[in-house]
Amino acid sequence: VGLLGPGEGPGVVYAYRREGEAWMLEASLRPDWPPIVPHEVGFGERVAVRGGTVLAQGSGSRVVVFRRDAAGAWSGPSTLPGRDRVVAFSLVDEETVATLREPPGGRGVEFRLEVMGLDGVVRLAVDVGYALALAVAGETLVVSTPDGLLVGSAATGLERLPLDVVVTQALAPVADDLVLATARGGRYRSEGLMSLAQEGGRWSVTAFERPETSREEFQPIAVLPDWVAVGAPGDSLREAYGIGADPRQRPGPWATQGTVFLYPRAVDGRPRDEPHYLRPFDDRVGARFGAALATDGTYLFVGAPNDPLEEAIPPDASRDWASETPPPRPVGSVSVWRLQP
Repeated sequence: VGLLGPGEGPGVVYAYRREGEAWMLEASLRPDWPPIVPHEVGFGERVAVRGGTVLAQGSGSRVVVFRRDAAGAWSGPSTLPGRDRVVAFSLVDEETVATLREPPGGRGVEFRLEVMGLDGVVRLAVDVGYALALAVAGETLVVSTPDGLLVGSAATGLERLPLDVVVTQALAPVADDLVLATARGGRYRSEGLMSLAQEGGRWSVTAFERPETSREEFQPIAVLPDWVAVGAPGDSLREAYGIGADPRQRPGPWATQGTVFLYPRAVDGRPRDEPHYLRPFDDRVGARFGAALATDGTYLFVGAPNDPLEEAIPPDASRDWASETPPPRPVGSVSVWRLQP
């Protein structure tokens, strides 16, 4: 769990271990640079975990590596090799990482995908142009760009899939022949969950799911054995309390609670049917519930970075939400859910 720190604080990553029904703090992982370094704040903004390997990054370019051995002892920090700015990363296994890097002097329009060992040995390097997101499942690599998806592996290289939709920040490879992504545009006028499958050697969009109750953008995806979870942290209190009968009533920017939509998975792994949903306890105002999702296959971890950790008072529909005073400064929370088949 990353804790960015107030304002421009340095940040820290907390590692928790489950003992019975309780979660115990096992380690506080911090970078080895001084408490305040220009352009190196918010450590823990991005975190990747695979087995006993943890990668973490703040607002700067350096990616820090921590290791946990079989006896539970932590080592590190060390820094991921390479001089180019890392804009996204994902662990392929405990010794291999895929990164999107911006070359020196880049202007945010030329990225390179690298698959490399933590010792710096590069297995694959491909110029991908402007990229939006990166995801890994097993040996499958997926990169989203404004022109479509790049799908492949370090062994086979990448294939570009032209699409008539814009794939946004959330990608989730489920298997070598199935990728889930959030997308909009083209014939899909609103945000939704898209299934891309490989059939007969060709990739195509096989399904597009969009819950009727959400008008907000989907962001993270987490795949469990029986469920696909999709976060919508901007989902407002309109649906929860029926606000908005008067078109002049518009929730202020903080008046969002967030929702996690849960799609049952079919036998082939794809989402199906109408979704169920999770919402934060007590409908806490402004929580942005669902802004981050993670799973170990059994538990679903849901981040709510703006959770004020106070009970929300159900809003009065007669209020002018645009001028309401926002709640106290948030502290954030991570809730743990166990989903039944």
